[in-house]
Amino acid sequence: MEPYEQRESDRRGGSRCRTGRFVVTRPTCVVIGLVALLNCLFAVAVAAPAQSALKPAGIQAERILDLWNLTLAVCSAVFAAILIACFVALLRAPRVTNSTRPELSTIESAEPGLRRSVVAATAVSAVLLFGLVFADVLTDRALSRLPVTDAVHIELTGH
Repeated sequence: MEPYEQRESDRRGGSRCRTGRFVVTRPTCVVIGLVALLNCLFAVAVAAPAQSALKPAGIQAERILDLWNLTLAVCSAVFAAILIACFVALLRAPRVTNSTRPELSTIESAEPGLRRSVVAATAVSAVLLFGLVFADVLTDRALSRLPVTDAVHIELTGH
């Protein structure tokens, strides 16, 4: 049998699709797809209550979520500041063509405004980094003070 053989039902308007070794009509494919979709929906509906990483169930998870939210906010602010700085630099850049001669006078001159900007950005980055490390240490200390009497203890043996 050819991979696809036109049959009488095809000529009358019924279409067929080929899956593996078997030739299945399109309505059958649609029914199988709907059954699979309904099966997935039923499995989701019967599953355990909805769990979310953004809805902590315990005090430990809540502390870690707070640290994550702080880290996300700081990183987002830094990313936005870098994008704004790049955009401002693009707007301030002089427009030149291939025939424009290079301006070499700025190579020898000091640029105190640029130096101040770089020093300020470095200082802010260092402060934010130390702030995140401090928040991480505080979270670690808070988690280590929690009682561990009912905790799950795992013993790992490596060979």
